[in-house]
Amino acid sequence: MVGPVLVFSAMGISASLMSSDTVQQIMSVEPFGAFFRFLAGLLPYFMLTAAFTFVYSYIPNTRVRLSAALAGGLIAALLWSCASWAFAAFIVNSTNKWTAVYSSLAILMLFMVWLYVGWTIVLAGAAVSFYVQNPQYIKASREELRLVNRHAEVVGLEMARLIAARFLRGVEPYSSGELSARLGVPVEPVQALLRRLVKAGVLSVVETTREGFQPARDLQNIAVLEVWLAVRGEAPPAVSGQDPVEKLMSKLDVALEAASAELTLRDFALDASSADSEDVSGTTDEPSSPLRSVASDSP
Repeated sequence: MVGPVLVFSAMGISASLMSSDTVQQIMSVEPFGAFFRFLAGLLPYFMLTAAFTFVYSYIPNTRVRLSAALAGGLIAALLWSCASWAFAAFIVNSTNKWTAVYSSLAILMLFMVWLYVGWTIVLAGAAVSFYVQNPQYIKASREELRLVNRHAEVVGLEMARLIAARFLRGVEPYSSGELSARLGVPVEPVQALLRRLVKAGVLSVVETTREGFQPARDLQNIAVLEVWLAVRGEAPPAVSGQDPVEKLMSKLDVALEAASAELTLRDFALDASSADSEDVSGTTDEPSSPLRSVASDSP
């Protein structure tokens, strides 16, 4: 609804300006005439770009940066203009053939073809906007990656530590894309772990210029054990007739609680062993990926 209004408005404004006596007098003086004709020719493209930018900014059910929406709008407007020119040339050269074969149905068929082309252009511009705002998805594998238990625990704890350390420094919170790039882990498992931590009440979502994550409560009131249990997810259902297994798992749970019961997320974020992190020490040295350290311990 917005696009055609803007396009016809651009045509009307362009025609009104070009027929104005004042503009005609100015156009009679070069190089103002060439400059005005150049602007009049670009005005429809500006209006198309504005229309697509508006679509990509406000229709998606998420926050879209203006730069990303503008990039998609420029590409979509360029494709739309090229497709319009090509489709018009196709209509001029083949209307007689279509009318002879399909009669009045030719108009409907041509309309359906243009509808398909138009929506393909709209979706192509939306894809450009998405990848401009989320460049980490460009190199992401199409195959689903699921971290094994220990890797997921290491990545989840490291994410919580980084988020807490940045919160203590008063810096803009991490986004899922930044955490993915920082840890060297694909964005899908990172987002899955963040959803677990948000559901458990450890983290909360912050909407600024983008979606970020920060601690949901005072760091002194968040135990590392709580983070660990949230990363591990819900406990599996008990298996009947496996008393030795249940006893062993109970002992492991007691040992885990004893090892981390007194450690809070604040202490964990300020631990001296984290001195290589830019969020604690302020240096720019990139820390090693937690997956790499876990892999080095594996046989």
